[in-house]
Amino acid sequence: MPQTAAAIFSTAGKLLKWFLISILVIEIVLRAGFFIYFEKNPLPWDLCTVKGVPYVQGGYHIDDPAMYVYLKKTKPRILVLGDYISMHRGREPGGRDYPELLAEKLNGAFEVINTGAVYYSVKEEAAVLEHMGDRVDPDVIVVGHVFNDLGFRGIRYAMMRLQLKASLFKFQWITPLALMNLNLFVKQRYWSQAYSQHAQDIIKESWQDYNDPGSIVFLRQFLGALKRIQERRKTPVIFVIIPIFYDFNNAMVKGINNRVVQECERSGIEYIDLLDIFKQYKVMDLKEDDGDVWHPNAAGRMLIAEQIFKRIKAISLAQH
Repeated sequence: MPQTAAAIFSTAGKLLKWFLISILVIEIVLRAGFFIYFEKNPLPWDLCTVKGVPYVQGGYHIDDPAMYVYLKKTKPRILVLGDYISMHRGREPGGRDYPELLAEKLNGAFEVINTGAVYYSVKEEAAVLEHMGDRVDPDVIVVGHVFNDLGFRGIRYAMMRLQLKASLFKFQWITPLALMNLNLFVKQRYWSQAYSQHAQDIIKESWQDYNDPGSIVFLRQFLGALKRIQERRKTPVIFVIIPIFYDFNNAMVKGINNRVVQECERSGIEYIDLLDIFKQYKVMDLKEDDGDVWHPNAAGRMLIAEQIFKRIKAISLAQH
């Protein structure tokens, strides 16, 4: 009996030893892998931007000295609020985002300040409005609203990556966070390659967000803040509804779009319904590729800029 117990303890000790060695090897491999990843792919945001402190293209924050230039107003200004689509320049060399295309079409008549940022939702856009709405003294406010702006998963993903990077460089244990990030990377890559199979799942997630009373309240609060600044400053607001690049006749796509339209009308905010305009084109003529349902290509970005330009021109004529 004593020999049997000794054998069991000996075996258990060996298993524990190899388990600990395996965990250590996994930790070392994950550390090396993510160190190389973060060196080659620096995060385009930091803890401040993720928590809602305004981010301006190029990495400036509202309290940075580089932002002081915006306090010296020399011409009418357009303040653009939005998520990554507002700063998406496409995959082609020399690509421009739609605020840059808008500025070009306005031919220098307006200064366009683009505050679009990766992973922003209506919460962060509302924070940007609160911080910058008066300080930059805009003459027009443009909001580029995308269907996933009501989903707050992006912020959780961003925080996860930031925590992983912080733990990595502080020499803290990273295996659990690293495995979660690894799972996220694989999932995103797989979804991109299998778009035709998973686009419906992506749309369903957004559909659930817009039918969740706890989520829709954030959109109403944001629209309310826009309405208040519009009335107080007499600043026109243009809420641009940018649909998901899937089947423009899909029932859920139309349902989400109609819900946003209803909320704009309920709040008294002027909007541009791009879905009706996009329906005149084939989906693949406006999106980056078959695996990307969120981002417009050069033609899509130009179409967005053209519609905003027409509305601003109409506003300018009305004011004069």
